[in-house]
Amino acid sequence: MTNNKLIELINKAVPEAKAVCISQWDSNENENSGIWFRGSEEYTSDGKRVFNYYAEGDMMHPKIEKLLAKYDYYVSPYDSGTVMAYK
Repeated sequence: MTNNKLIELINKAVPEAKAVCISQWDSNENENSGIWFRGSEEYTSDGKRVFNYYAEGDMMHPKIEKLLAKYDYYVSPYDSGTVMAYK
């Protein structure tokens, strides 16, 4: 699974996530090295947040968490409002 394909799947499942290649956040990063969630602080249509740093348990929206786990990616918060995913 390529980053770009996973980004497509994430944005289809949870458009509010606004997932993009990490190189759009840090130009020193290779575009295939990770995913940045531009909409990490957004609420989704089901009332859940894309990313909730203060949540107990899973911080990511369940649909995103499921996709990341399926393709062996892990979540890496940069701070309470910025989150990336890496393989």
